[in-house]
Amino acid sequence: MYKVILHPKVKKVLPRYPKKDQARLTAGIRSLATDPRPAGCINLREMLYRIRVGEYRVLYAVLDQELLVFVVKAGRRNERTYAELQSLIDQTKKYLESGSLS
Repeated sequence: MYKVILHPKVKKVLPRYPKKDQARLTAGIRSLATDPRPAGCINLREMLYRIRVGEYRVLYAVLDQELLVFVVKAGRRNERTYAELQSLIDQTKKYLESGSLS
């Protein structure tokens, strides 16, 4: 079983969504603990994956050696959703190196 950790920005933005969407997103994110690469997930770059949860996209990194799923972004898809992929990968590596994921 993988441990799922949310980026602080995800923790901050999640409560702003409607309750119904919050519940769906939370369920989708929690399911990553048992299957970090579910059917329909897409490998975007390096360790970064994406799942669709209704109108929302959840971008996350899978760290197999640590049995860790690090959710770096959750939100509605727009033109900027995938524009900052390298930045999200860099953030994940930074968190991993600093030990902030624990």
